[in-house]
Amino acid sequence: MAFEIITTTASSLLKSGVKGAWFFATDEEIKEALDNPNLESFNLSLSWEDFQYSLIYGENKATGEDDFNAKCKEHHLFRIAKLVQLIGNGTDLPEIEIDEDVQGYVTDGNHRLRAYQFLGKSFQVKVNGEPSFISILNRA
Repeated sequence: MAFEIITTTASSLLKSGVKGAWFFATDEEIKEALDNPNLESFNLSLSWEDFQYSLIYGENKATGEDDFNAKCKEHHLFRIAKLVQLIGNGTDLPEIEIDEDVQGYVTDGNHRLRAYQFLGKSFQVKVNGEPSFISILNRA
């Protein structure tokens, strides 16, 4: 196995069969999140685990399954929207990571990938895999 950094686009990754959880957010939902006044106070550094804890036990406690699901979706959309703002302002972000051992899944960077896709920008990907897997991503 080897690590290699490549520059690619979301379209290329989709063509190559890379899987991940970035595709659930539509462009329209991201636009709505960007226009939401609550986005300004969104804490991008809040981990997923801490966010879920707040929904179960904390001040942001969900009132039921539908509320829990709605708050989770909003959290993901706000995270993508914040990243869209950062990328749009020229902020350098860490590489997106893909691991062949995890069936070609994005193991770190699903929200970043969706933000880059929304903006139509290329980005850096850190690929862990055999040279044949890496060459497939490079050709896509």
